[in-house]
Amino acid sequence: MYRCQTVGLLALAFAMAGIHAADETPPGDARKFEAVFEDGSVVKLSIAQDTLDVVTAYGTFKVPIEDVVRVDFGFRYPEGVEDKVKAAVGRLSDNRFPTREAASEELIGWREYAYPAVKLAVKSADAEVAKRAAVIVKKIEEVTPDERLAMPLKDTVVTREFPIVGKIEGGVIKAKSAYFGDTKLAVADLRGLQSLATGGKTKITVGAQFASQNQGLWMETDIEVAKDTKLHIEAEGTLDLWPQQAGPNDGNNYKCGPDGQRNFGVNPGRMTPGTLMGRVGPNGSMFVIGSKYKGNPGQTGKLFVRIGASPWGNESAGSYTLKVERGTGTDVAPRRVYENPVLNLKGR
Repeated sequence: MYRCQTVGLLALAFAMAGIHAADETPPGDARKFEAVFEDGSVVKLSIAQDTLDVVTAYGTFKVPIEDVVRVDFGFRYPEGVEDKVKAAVGRLSDNRFPTREAASEELIGWREYAYPAVKLAVKSADAEVAKRAAVIVKKIEEVTPDERLAMPLKDTVVTREFPIVGKIEGGVIKAKSAYFGDTKLAVADLRGLQSLATGGKTKITVGAQFASQNQGLWMETDIEVAKDTKLHIEAEGTLDLWPQQAGPNDGNNYKCGPDGQRNFGVNPGRMTPGTLMGRVGPNGSMFVIGSKYKGNPGQTGKLFVRIGASPWGNESAGSYTLKVERGTGTDVAPRRVYENPVLNLKGR
């Protein structure tokens, strides 16, 4: 009874916060998943256990595998690394200078695995530890991709009803592979699981706030992309690039679809106004999605999207709806890196 009440309260809380379960198609074989690993590789397999046990602030939930749509794995230490990181952080306060120097170098070498612990050490009451930790944090940030440093500390299990945020119990997930038979997936090696029962299709709405004049504003989606992930995106909808001029005589002259309107020139962000754009990871190369995209972005991370802003400095109105299908394979079209038709400048 308590568990049912808790689930209901969680669902209500997520709804009030604007967090929703994935908009997916009806299920097929609900145990088949696509596993994305830390190195960007992707393997299709079947999960051989009945539930994922997720520890949350409200207790432990046993989530049936058949109800899981997607899992985004949070930060984890590889086996044995946590103790080594903690020991190295402890040596930052050692009385011997060579020992402190060696500890600093060791922590820099652990990169993203040392990052959370060293960031905490920056707040240390020991001035020497805080100073060294600040230097280590800066050096780790210089040599480590942003997406590896931005990993959430908790897992997110998206079900057919609502997402659950917590930590999946156990260090392994039992699975079966056509190539390897019965196997165990080390959770620390995983970035995500995507149910293949839905065909990997997800529906997303991108509002006009992401056509902002703030060129750095991108919408982060929940879609994980690996190096060999094939994306098939279809988009539709209408954006009004100059809604302030709306009236009986506007004749829809300032409206466009996801392919944008080149006749309006370009905006300060070097994008064609109204064009739906994408990139993988917060610093990935920008590419054109438009009304239809089929290809392999060739990068690893979350899919980000935005819309080319109005060229007149005003805010736009409207939205685009995207249907995104993920898959793998070699029959993918080359990625279309954005190239401005007027300035002939490639997007970063």
